[in-house]
Amino acid sequence: MALQLTTENVDRICFKVFMQGLGSLTVAQKYLVIGATSPTLPTSATIGEAGAALAVVDRWAQAYGMTGTDRPPDAWEQWLVAEAAARIALTARPERYRDFAQHAQKAFRDAIDTINTVTADVSTVQGQAITVQGIRYFVLNHMARRKPPVLPLVQDIDSHIQWVLNYLWNRNLWDFRKRMVDVTLPTTGIPSFGLSNGETFWANGSRRWYYTDIPNAFIEEDSSADDMALVKSTDTAYGVASGRPRYMRMQRSGTDQTWFFSPAPDMTYTLKAEVIVDGPGTPSSANDTAVFSKFPENFRPVIRDMVLARVMLAYNPATSETFWSRAIDQVEQMLPLYESKGHTTDTQSMRDVYNDAIFQAGTNSVGGRM
Repeated sequence: MALQLTTENVDRICFKVFMQGLGSLTVAQKYLVIGATSPTLPTSATIGEAGAALAVVDRWAQAYGMTGTDRPPDAWEQWLVAEAAARIALTARPERYRDFAQHAQKAFRDAIDTINTVTADVSTVQGQAITVQGIRYFVLNHMARRKPPVLPLVQDIDSHIQWVLNYLWNRNLWDFRKRMVDVTLPTTGIPSFGLSNGETFWANGSRRWYYTDIPNAFIEEDSSADDMALVKSTDTAYGVASGRPRYMRMQRSGTDQTWFFSPAPDMTYTLKAEVIVDGPGTPSSANDTAVFSKFPENFRPVIRDMVLARVMLAYNPATSETFWSRAIDQVEQMLPLYESKGHTTDTQSMRDVYNDAIFQAGTNSVGGRM
């Protein structure tokens, strides 16, 4: 329900300040209230102190409307009347302005307190689901209760939500980003991964992909472009143009991936591997839960708190550093629980201290130079 100035609530404003309706006011008083000298309410009452109060109250009402809440008209109109009366009293009743201002502040708090995203039910737990709408509501409620209240733009809240999602997702190669998958490697050298719908490959989770048709045979990841070039040139020198790949390397440019295998695959192979999935993506709507469900449940309150801290930091940095530090501390507490321990190969085999594994790997059991 859109807020508007009606004849009824304008008369209520006038009675609060002048103890008489709009039609009985002087020309100057009418101009102060509605920005016009007519005894009737203008069709578009957007000026005057009543119009200024409407603009303030409606901004809050629209912001809460973006959280999916119903806006109880009685509570918001009471605040509108009290806010307009306080603004008028500053000029017309300066000796009583403090009383009018305090009443307007109480009306504001009462209006905010009437907002609820769900019907009250003592038998259910509220506020557990996390969506963009839910985070907007959480942030607005906290910002409205600050002294003085701060109204963040909804688009700013949404921007901070996306920033927090990206930050947390990329803060670590979390274990919950890893998947054990089947890899199909065709002769084109562009592998495909058996990931769930909506998931895409980001990086290798282990340094080896194991062939499914031969025991103990694998493709090993080579992180050095120089070593990969050496392997390629050696294969060429020995006349190995294609065959069962023994080494691989992936280069990323933006969203594009370029794969290198040595030797190039001579047929389609199937392998087992651990990979890290990309993400988290962007919510498709204000009620979308898919992006948030990619995180463990323990992360969801942290996401909400981090968004609030980011908004507070943006709108009032002088008093918000503590909130941001607390939010970061929550993230750090998650590290022992979900932090990736690195490549599986690294944790279960001897490290290449002398950097000569590439030469020893020439005796790979799948065949090749000796």
